[in-house]
Amino acid sequence: MENSKTIFNSVTFCKDAYEVAEGVDALVIATEWNEFRALNLDRVKKLVRQRSSSTFATSTISTRMQSRGFAYICVGRAEDVRVREHV
Repeated sequence: MENSKTIFNSVTFCKDAYEVAEGVDALVIATEWNEFRALNLDRVKKLVRQRSSSTFATSTISTRMQSRGFAYICVGRAEDVRVREHV
């Protein structure tokens, strides 16, 4: 991250995913890294202003987010079109 800071000087860097979630209207998860699979979604729900999210990640994350009341849209997988219809 320190190297990235020298290149992307207009980007806000955060210490973790929870700091990123503070006060946001929407989340986009574009990775399948374990740290995002294991997020405490109840904690995230308390930090965000609105429970809206989209992801390019696994359906495991989608199931967990939906069960916590997030309006969830998955991008890029045909089998998740049904999820969008229920939001």
